[in-house]
Amino acid sequence: MEGTVTRTFLENVFGLLRVDIASLKHEMAADIKGLTSDMNELGERIAGIEHTSNAHSEELDVHRCEILELRNKNEELHY
Repeated sequence: MEGTVTRTFLENVFGLLRVDIASLKHEMAADIKGLTSDMNELGERIAGIEHTSNAHSEELDVHRCEILELRNKNEELHY
């Protein structure tokens, strides 16, 4: 009888552990899915920022060229 009680107890404990492990696996999968989604969203935001940064850089290059042209014309007028 004592062996049966011990065996039943252990089966119950291991059954609970299996449920806990399955639950943890499910939670971890959901967390990983959420993190993956967050990472993808951040990647898209970074790409947008890089695109905006590149556009501003190109605009600055145009303005630098305009400034150089104006300086050259100014120097020509002074000579």
